Amino acid sequence: PFMPREQRGLLAQRARPYRITVLPFYPRMEEMFGAADLVITMGGYNTVCEILSQQTPALIIPRETPRLEQLLRAEALKKQRLIEFIPWSALNPERLHHQLLAMLDDLQPYRQAIAGFPLDGIDFIKNRLRHFKGSRP
Repeated sequence: PFMPREQRGLLAQRARPYRITVLPFYPRMEEMFGAADLVITMGGYNTVCEILSQQTPALIIPRETPRLEQLLRAEALKKQRLIEFIPWSALNPERLHHQLLAMLDDLQPYRQAIAGFPLDGIDFIKNRLRHFKGSRP
């Protein structure tokens, strides 16, 4: 949403022949994620939660400054084979192209991993709190 209008127009123009739509903002991203074959994102917390809940494969290109939270999240998700990621410091057009084609060639492993990933964090925390409350002297 913060990209200058002229630059956004050029990006949209270049994307059009590939049937890629560039949107500056979309109020119902969960619908967009659910309809997508693959999501490319920086990997913020809310976005990752939506991707996992919609069971959509993702390529994360995390920001590394001023904080490392997106990079740490991407590394943790990659270890569980839920996503692929390219470190910002290693990003270049060739690597992005190669990674996208490789993922789009076979999305099933990501879908299977995401389908088996528990999204029961609230219940887990409630049970832990009950346990801690019950273990007090």
